Amino acid sequence: MKRYFGSWFVRIGLILLLVGSGPLVGFLIYARFGFYADPNPNPVFLGILAWLTFWPSLLLIGIGVWRVQGKVR
Repeated sequence: MKRYFGSWFVRIGLILLLVGSGPLVGFLIYARFGFYADPNPNPVFLGILAWLTFWPSLLLIGIGVWRVQGKVR
């Protein structure tokens, strides 16, 4: 596992995943526990941000894992 975190692709992909999807997940959890007045919020901007960053982050993580696996063999 330590080898994977040594790859810049994996690190950047995880950071992108956290920064892109984290606010949406946090907001939905915040609303679920009743800290937000609307029980069914529609955070459009956060959803678009998550949509735009999710697939590139998975691609970067996949490239990083592939490169690390290639170095091991």
